[in-house]
Amino acid sequence: MPSECGPFTFIGALEGYPVGDILFDDTVTAAELWWAPTRYGPRWLVLGTAADESSFWRLVDDDDDLNTLGAHGPATRRRATIIGALAQDN
Repeated sequence: MPSECGPFTFIGALEGYPVGDILFDDTVTAAELWWAPTRYGPRWLVLGTAADESSFWRLVDDDDDLNTLGAHGPATRRRATIIGALAQDN
């Protein structure tokens, strides 16, 4: 990891796949991320990429796994550096 990376802030954890395809693209180095807390507390999140907050919520609502987590707003948006890409098993 480059030494100029950081400081890092832990915002929470998502056990599952985020919404949007950007985080699966290994050429992406930065993205606007959206996240929101779930009914399990503020450190358990739904996370993903979308053009705006209403698009983010539509994607979360359309995802059966994320929808069951009881996410609630408001969602937070922040530009983030992407270190590596996710791999999705099909």
